[in-house]
Amino acid sequence: MSSTRLTINLAKNGLPVTFYYVTGTVCPCTVKRGSHSPEWHINNPEPDDEDCAGLELIDTTETTVSLKIVLSDIRALANTASLSSEIRDAIGQLQNVDFIVEGCAKTDGSYFDASSYDEANSYWTIDSIQYVTRRHFKQFRSSFIGDLFLISRKS
Repeated sequence: MSSTRLTINLAKNGLPVTFYYVTGTVCPCTVKRGSHSPEWHINNPEPDDEDCAGLELIDTTETTVSLKIVLSDIRALANTASLSSEIRDAIGQLQNVDFIVEGCAKTDGSYFDASSYDEANSYWTIDSIQYVTRRHFKQFRSSFIGDLFLISRKS
């Protein structure tokens, strides 16, 4: 998605945060099972077989990007009509969500898609505190400002 008036305004007026994420090649240990397999690494101790250490990625690249977001305190919004029942249900199921992040824009006003990252391969830093994505809602309310994320403190 390119820059829109909304993402440009978000870049000017949003809360500055950093977003750290890891990309790479899917580890062979996850190919057959679809999830990390420590047993695969034990059974395949070849020198060329890098251990993904549960990340499910090898040959990784780490990236940190500066973003601007709208951050809402979950306690203030949890019982309001402004949230859909799907989001309220997700908050109830998770029970440890601290904030709602609405929209992600790079500082140049372009849209940043953080939807393919989760708590295993990324985190948000807001005021020196790290948070992980617990749930993602794509293109919340058909908004061009971006997606909605439920985040909680990284443990």
